Amino acid sequence: MLLACLSCISFTAFITYISLRQAVIQPTFEFLAQVTEAKIEQSNHWFGQLKTDFKIDLTDTQVRENAIVLLTERLNISPDYQQAYHYLHKRFSEKYQQRLATSLITNSGIVIFSTDPNQEGQYRPLQNTTTYFKLENIDDLTPNFYQSATDQLPMITLASPLLDQSETRIGVLTIDLNLSDLDRWIRQPIKPKKNVGELLGKIDSYLVGKLSLTTNTFVSHNIHREGNQINFAENTISIPTLKSDGINNALGMESGQGLYLNYEQIPVLGVYRWLPTYRFALLVEVQQAEVFQLARFRAGQLFVGGLVFIVVASLCLLLIKF
Repeated sequence: MLLACLSCISFTAFITYISLRQAVIQPTFEFLAQVTEAKIEQSNHWFGQLKTDFKIDLTDTQVRENAIVLLTERLNISPDYQQAYHYLHKRFSEKYQQRLATSLITNSGIVIFSTDPNQEGQYRPLQNTTTYFKLENIDDLTPNFYQSATDQLPMITLASPLLDQSETRIGVLTIDLNLSDLDRWIRQPIKPKKNVGELLGKIDSYLVGKLSLTTNTFVSHNIHREGNQINFAENTISIPTLKSDGINNALGMESGQGLYLNYEQIPVLGVYRWLPTYRFALLVEVQQAEVFQLARFRAGQLFVGGLVFIVVASLCLLLIKF
């Protein structure tokens, strides 16, 4: 009799847990989808502001004239060269949160000016990893995500030609994007549209890109985190690939949602989107343990309450019997 009662309570608690669990799955997916749409808007705003600033630089007459001086003047000690250099340095040393560096490169691939002093004088020819575009195509560009040959970290570089009066290219203006700033934008919390604030601080949202056919990683310079540690060996850096059903599906140009193990092998509820404009995967996830915490608590309450009832009832029967 006691065993039957215990089995009945266990079954009831299990059914209660499953019911409460199922009841929160769809609302959670709906909330994650809202967050995902907000993150897509943030991505578009970040890249939109970046393009606007770069377009202003490329169309600014003084920037163009001073850049031409650096690209055509052979003596870097001449007054005109020094004046042009100081103008560009002052102009581009302003705080551009979305840039790591702004550089001027000759047709032969030599960096003659950069806000990053380590780049000046270096040989940096344009390669297929560079996102090269003409000014009129700036709004339609798709950035190339690649691994930097300098520090082996993820990078995006935009480059556009500088033309002289005869419309001949005399050099290239480039910007290296601050991917960690983009990552901060994507990871920062947003205001919920529904009363689900208890999950807000527990949501993990991030962008993933393909560095190669075999390597997926965060769209960020800050990839030294959690289970995604970089391997340093013999002066080389190996970036481990990120894998999960959400990441694999999104980078396979699919969008959807599901319950799966994230890149750390932690069970999550996740919404994933393929962003064709940037060729990135956007993932918004919350751990299943957080979502189902209330269901476990209620089921536990029911089981403990039933167990206490059985014990009290059994003691009462014993007292009556004796």
